Amino acid sequence: MPRHLDPADLPEDIARIAQAQVAAGNFESVEEVVRASVQALEACEDEFLEYARDLWRERKAAAERGEFSEGTPAEILARIRARVERSA
Repeated sequence: MPRHLDPADLPEDIARIAQAQVAAGNFESVEEVVRASVQALEACEDEFLEYARDLWRERKAAAERGEFSEGTPAEILARIRARVERSA
């Protein structure tokens, strides 16, 4: 049987946001707020991985064609991280 999530189990700022979402009628419980938050985090991670894979394929194909690379792996990764942070 699932355990009820007491807002006191959460950091104060997160509990306050979760309770406000419930009070606004956006969710029926704090558990639903936490569940939706975790699902959103997973979706962001999936989006990041998809973007990184697509970028890798593009760069690999360009390298195989002998075209100029757009920087070192560290520079490319920094651009990927920056794009993900902007979209979050």
